Amino acid sequence: MTSDWIETTLGDYIDFKNGRTSPDRSDNAPIPVYGSNGIIGYTKESNAPENSLIIGRVGSYCGSVYHSYNQSWITDNAILGLPKNKDESEFWYFLLLRLDLNNFRSGSGQPLLNQTTLNSIPIQIPNSSNIRVLIGKHLMKFDEKIELNRQINQTLEQIAQAIFKSWFIDFEPVKAKVIVKEKGGNELAQSLAVQAIICGATTLEELQAMDAGYQGLEAQLHPLITARFPEQHGLDYWTPETISTLAAYFPNELVDSDIGVIPQGWSIGTLNDICMLNVNSWTQNNAPNEIWYVDLANTKNGVIEEVQYFTWDDSPSRARRIVNTGDTIIGTVRPGNRSYALIGSENKKLTASTGFAVLTPKSQEYIEYVYIAATSDSSIERLAHLADGAAYPAVRPDVVISMEVVLPHNSVFKAFSQITRPMFLYRDKSISQAELLANCCDSLLPKLLSGEITFDETEPTTEDVA
Repeated sequence: MTSDWIETTLGDYIDFKNGRTSPDRSDNAPIPVYGSNGIIGYTKESNAPENSLIIGRVGSYCGSVYHSYNQSWITDNAILGLPKNKDESEFWYFLLLRLDLNNFRSGSGQPLLNQTTLNSIPIQIPNSSNIRVLIGKHLMKFDEKIELNRQINQTLEQIAQAIFKSWFIDFEPVKAKVIVKEKGGNELAQSLAVQAIICGATTLEELQAMDAGYQGLEAQLHPLITARFPEQHGLDYWTPETISTLAAYFPNELVDSDIGVIPQGWSIGTLNDICMLNVNSWTQNNAPNEIWYVDLANTKNGVIEEVQYFTWDDSPSRARRIVNTGDTIIGTVRPGNRSYALIGSENKKLTASTGFAVLTPKSQEYIEYVYIAATSDSSIERLAHLADGAAYPAVRPDVVISMEVVLPHNSVFKAFSQITRPMFLYRDKSISQAELLANCCDSLLPKLLSGEITFDETEPTTEDVA
């Protein structure tokens, strides 16, 4: 260690204090509430200022570390850390991550981390506050890019879910045609109505209020549609397939069925009609050298948060279920926990816990439909309701695949896949980029924090590693 670095303790630079019991929470409140494992809700009050550090105090997440740029509320399951120089908060965030605070826990039963222990932890840091600030801000660029990728991925999935709901639950394109047909609109006017609904140029309520007669409808709808794509001079250049062609796939009539009205020519079936249960497992004879394993606990709301690595000899027996790109995995134990994901191209060697039902679409055109249909809020609620068992409520995989769905014409399946697949492919690329960014940050972090390399020798930017 050079003279530019000093030996000290965390307590010399950070003030620690325990959080307090959470106040009333509300989804519409602006202040995040942090527990031992991150944000657990929102409230109208705060007990922590901007640029705070939050450390898990008790339980299995004891020692977890979070950084909040904004005011927050820290519960009594966490410890609040206030850097004595608030401009250094990002530096201390990364240093605390590097220290792996879970190793400093005490207690034979419930793991516990206390202020006394935190204050006494020895550290080596740059002597210059300016260097500490710069290190923190440049490392945070990686976290910001990773978070941006996460938000984009979340938005893309929400868009895909919204399209699914519009087409296959609310039947909005079909209802648009029905409304216009009842107003005397011809096939062109009906097509324009579907195009306007699909591209978000109008709503069913606005369609209902429009003038009757095909000429009046066309005069009102066409400008709305072209205004959505001004640089492309309307929808004729919409790719990958024109919306006008897509509009032709939807019928202009609703008919009665066992579950209510559905588009004419569509049918009621189950997931089993378009996918099958994947029960394949690795054996001693065909197993890869390394098992990439995902468990229920590491999968949440479509995101595989962590992949564990085993050799074949060391892998648990539950870690041998083969999954492939395009498969949907859904947790069958406590299904209300929403442990599910769509297996993307970045998971080529993945194996899944036997606690998942693995759905393999019978056609590439069914991939996105199967995933969203099987993991929609209503489907997860249905599985949670059907789960048996007090300690470990679970459903059988055959219950998952027998869930009822609406089955459109194959042309609609194909169109839905063509529209949504680029979203999921972008998501896969974004996930791979996030892993690269995280690896780069992890590689730089110990070298910067130990003085092995100086700040001037490395100017990490997200563009350099994107």
